[in-house]
Amino acid sequence: MSNPTMLFCDLVGSTALLSRVGNVRNEQLRRRYFSALRAGVRATGGEEVKNLGDGLMVVFRSTPDSALSAAEAMHRSLFQLSEDEHEDLRIRVGIASGEATWVDGDWFGPAVNVAARLCAKALASQTLVTSNIATPSMGSAGSLELKGIPEPVPTSVAAWEPSSLPAVLAIADRVPLAGRSVELAALTAGWSDRAGGRIVVVAGPAGAGKTRLVREFVRSVPSGDERVAYCRAGTDEPSGVADAGIIVADDLHLAGTAEVAELVTAFENSPAGRLLVAVGRDDTDDWIQRLRAARGFVIELGPLPVAAVAELLGPYEAMAELVATTTAGNAGYVNEVRTALDAAP
Repeated sequence: MSNPTMLFCDLVGSTALLSRVGNVRNEQLRRRYFSALRAGVRATGGEEVKNLGDGLMVVFRSTPDSALSAAEAMHRSLFQLSEDEHEDLRIRVGIASGEATWVDGDWFGPAVNVAARLCAKALASQTLVTSNIATPSMGSAGSLELKGIPEPVPTSVAAWEPSSLPAVLAIADRVPLAGRSVELAALTAGWSDRAGGRIVVVAGPAGAGKTRLVREFVRSVPSGDERVAYCRAGTDEPSGVADAGIIVADDLHLAGTAEVAELVTAFENSPAGRLLVAVGRDDTDDWIQRLRAARGFVIELGPLPVAAVAELLGPYEAMAELVATTTAGNAGYVNEVRTALDAAP
């Protein structure tokens, strides 16, 4: 028995859609629909368990934040698909974190049952989650009576609305940004000093909170001041980059020499006044040195201090010193400890 996070999603109004558009058109939409869903799963580290006909069952073995990010990415992708296809393609999503067991190619257990029932309860463009993994921005849905679940389940709700930010950067975080005020100030300074074009490198080990820091930064930029584009190493150039003032290039430790060189050249030849935020792990530093040579300013994310670990642990702050030692101050590991403590009986 482990404690993964389970996600179920379902297309709203699928029967009515089939009746209205017919089999051929419905199959075209179905292929694009599942492609959009799976892109969100891949981007957030989820594993598709099975196709449910009108949706997916997905498991996340990392922190619950990945499942919340996936739901956000799915809602966002389907909004764009609806715009492109002139159809109303919206999903309902249910997410639960807790006990589940992998048996004969499928997952079983309380978290699976609760996530499926929450999905069935959700409205169009809505995500229902167990309250133990909710973000501060979510509203309370109360304690819901779910079919087959003996006790009411405290539930939180997020109603998705289009955002100007890319999905990976728009997700609401479950815990505050802790211990990174200096690094956030450095990113903000880079944005303020971007008149001639500025490169800021955000580097650190896996789980250090690199993308989390960047999310906090882009959300701090006044709405309308800058358009933000996002891409990951090995993928195509992000849409909207031509008029983006802030370009976030993620996972650059996976990029080859040529890809980093192309990124630098493209940025240097772009209009002045842009900020390139280059993000990646520091276990290989070739990409960091190449960007440093292009006058990039490097922000290294080290271990969190005990005070920051205490902030992330919230009601379990008395364990901060122990957790800081056992996790080496890694934000991702600290958040996993917090999740496990929240899920404990």
